Amino acid sequence: MSYCLDIQVINLTFNNLDGKIPEELSSLSTNKLKGFYVAVNGLTGSIPRWLGNVSSLLDLFMARNHFQGTIPSELGRLRNLEALTVWENNLSGEVPPSIYNISSLLLLSLGYNRFYGEIQQDIGFTLPNLLALYVGGNQFTGHLPISLSNASGLREMDFGYCNFTGTMPTNLGSLKGLERFSVAGNQLETDEAEGFSFLTSLTNCSHLQTLELESNRFKGALPASLANLSTYLQWLGVGANQISGSIPEGVKNLIGLTSLGIFMNSITGEIPEGIGKLERLEEIDLSDNRISGAVPETIGNITTLRQLFIYTNNLSGNIPPSLGKCKQLEVLDLFDNNLTGFIPKEVVNLSTTLSFILAQNSLTGPLPMEVGNMINLVELNVSNNRLSGEIPSNFSKCIMLESLSLRDNLFEGRISQSLSALRSLSYLDLSRNKLSGQIPAYLQNFTLLQSLNLSYNDLEGEVPHEGVFRNISAFSIVENRKLCGGIEILGLPTCEVPVKLKRGTPIAIKIAIPVAISCLVLLAFFVDNWTFLLNGTTRGTNGHERCGSRIV
Repeated sequence: MSYCLDIQVINLTFNNLDGKIPEELSSLSTNKLKGFYVAVNGLTGSIPRWLGNVSSLLDLFMARNHFQGTIPSELGRLRNLEALTVWENNLSGEVPPSIYNISSLLLLSLGYNRFYGEIQQDIGFTLPNLLALYVGGNQFTGHLPISLSNASGLREMDFGYCNFTGTMPTNLGSLKGLERFSVAGNQLETDEAEGFSFLTSLTNCSHLQTLELESNRFKGALPASLANLSTYLQWLGVGANQISGSIPEGVKNLIGLTSLGIFMNSITGEIPEGIGKLERLEEIDLSDNRISGAVPETIGNITTLRQLFIYTNNLSGNIPPSLGKCKQLEVLDLFDNNLTGFIPKEVVNLSTTLSFILAQNSLTGPLPMEVGNMINLVELNVSNNRLSGEIPSNFSKCIMLESLSLRDNLFEGRISQSLSALRSLSYLDLSRNKLSGQIPAYLQNFTLLQSLNLSYNDLEGEVPHEGVFRNISAFSIVENRKLCGGIEILGLPTCEVPVKLKRGTPIAIKIAIPVAISCLVLLAFFVDNWTFLLNGTTRGTNGHERCGSRIV
């Protein structure tokens, strides 16, 4: 290949290449090579310095390899370069100042390496033609450059998961074509005076589709101007900050949303009823806040909903049956609230559900029989409620179930035979109920079961010896005072062994033996009485004879 001096494009992407880029390719330092594509391989070593001599180069794609070292400053000579992508390598060091002088750059992708230092503050002036800038997943520090607004054609910017500090630029609204903006996972703050004014500025970006602000130090209430963000906005993430106040009513205007994340803040107030108008939503995460009130019935209108997380809040009232209209729901997590009432049968009648978590509430009534229709269920947790009745008898359809917790309720009766079909279980907790009867022998055949808790019930009889019952650290049966047997370390009394007929005894014999015994008892009774009567008659006759002979 080194002799192909007229070659214009080298495209070796998506292969299994390894080793270093051959030095012999340096002969390609001509004015004809325009594209050098070696992304998504297993290449090692450093980025060759001789690439800086290929003055005709337009595209340099080296992403997703194992390159080490720094970016050669020689690349700054490529005055025609339009795309430089080195994301997902093992590169380190500071970005050479010469890179910021390639004014022709349209795409600069440095993400997910180990670069450090600051992003040059005048980047918007030196790289005015940028359309996309990706620097996330590094160790960059300092402030976000205010000059970015000068690169007016910017469509995508990713500064996520670095160590940026300071406040957000408030002039980002001048980037009219901005579609994706991420600063998640930094240490950015809101200015005490200006608050979320940067968010208000972004309402001018009418094409904005993704806005990721989570995992920073933003404080204060979300502004009402949130309602004026682009109707094309699909992803809004402001979770894991220090945001207070309530969710703006105007959130209902963001009709393009597919994901809404406001988790891990200090949000108060109620969930707006208007959220039900966001009919494209697939994920809602409002978990770990201080939200009160009821779960809005209108959420049932979001038929595209796949995941609903509202755990660890102060929700009250009943679970709305309208959630049963969310036919694509995969995850429902309402853990740790103050919900009351029955579990609606409509909600447990969804075959798409993978995770169903209602633990730590004040729910009452039975676990609906319709739970057996959740055939794709992987996790079911309704622990720490006041549910009652027997364990449903139709769990046998839930063969995908890996984790089942009914802990700390008022369930009674025997452990359902329907659980015997749940061979995928790795975690089973039925503790702190009112269950009775014996521990089912089938539990010892669950080869994947790693944790079993049957404590604080009224179970009786023999504890199995095999499977999970062989490992004292894998199961708990404390406070079941009628149990016996099991492995020696349990210290339980030996079970009384009843006299049994051998297995395989014909039924006729099993019936005949007690019947025969009964007949013998009756026969003995009649014989004894007959003998008594005969003896009594004989004694009476002899007496009369003796008396008669005396008289005579």
